[in-house]
Amino acid sequence: MERQHIGFRRFAIITVVSVYLLILAGGIVRTTGSGMGCPDWPKCFGKWIPPTSVTELPLNYHEIYSVHGYEAEFNPVKTWIEYINRLLGALIGVFIFIAFVLSLRYKSDKKVSLLCGTALVLVVLEGVVGKFVVSTNLKPLLISFHLWGSIFIILLLIYVTTRVNRGYFKSAIVLEGEQLRKITLLLIGLTVIQILLGTQVRQQVDALSANLGFERRAEWVQNLNYYFVIHRTFSLVVLAANLYFILRLYKSGYAFLKICSIIVLMLVAIEMLSGFIIGNFNIPAVMQPVHMLVATLLLGVQFFVLFVLDIIKKEKTLQIV
Repeated sequence: MERQHIGFRRFAIITVVSVYLLILAGGIVRTTGSGMGCPDWPKCFGKWIPPTSVTELPLNYHEIYSVHGYEAEFNPVKTWIEYINRLLGALIGVFIFIAFVLSLRYKSDKKVSLLCGTALVLVVLEGVVGKFVVSTNLKPLLISFHLWGSIFIILLLIYVTTRVNRGYFKSAIVLEGEQLRKITLLLIGLTVIQILLGTQVRQQVDALSANLGFERRAEWVQNLNYYFVIHRTFSLVVLAANLYFILRLYKSGYAFLKICSIIVLMLVAIEMLSGFIIGNFNIPAVMQPVHMLVATLLLGVQFFVLFVLDIIKKEKTLQIV
């Protein structure tokens, strides 16, 4: 391991964590109905510092911002929730830019700077998509596309983080590593399908909640269509696959993967519990962002395990050659 790059390795981990925080913030924005808290972009009601009172807005602010689809009465809480979400997005852009600059000094693996550069381009595109999300008055398809963009950036950064820390894994011995790798790939596929189903359900919930003024939550679940039934039923398949995955990780013989198995077990428990509460207790607002965040965390851990197994496999191949 090159000690001079330890700062870059740590900063890469911080950047991954920050993107997960952004996903949580985005979930809070959607749950609280704050997506149009700032009806323009990048400013908020034409200001760099959002207003805290309706008196700070022009009398005809409804007419001014109706072109952006703004219809609600001014709510300073929702305005600041949305604005803080934007600030987090900008901060993460700065983080990824710093990571890219630091990666230019990582001469032992030139692909690292290329990957960080790609992440930087993607985060800029995410900002552009965010602008269209606001200007199109929160079209559900664009919101889901925005979410998957964030997930892709996370997975790319996880790969970078794993790649620059390969020295920790290259000498590891994993029992039946190739079979475990195939199981991991299958589980990733199942998780992606489940998250896709979940985004369809969230789009319906968003539409229902907006139509009902974010009230009468008991009616939300009742009016969900077959996507909710499929999502709930398929969760049992994903649960069984995760439990088998956990068992195989624990029996892999590699202490680091045993730790991963415990983390996955905790995440699965939280995900199933939050899903149960959402489906049976009228979709509590606090559970929605938790459910989405944990799903993306699970996917991230699964990809991390895959990347580690790929490093171990590659190192063994090089040794044999």
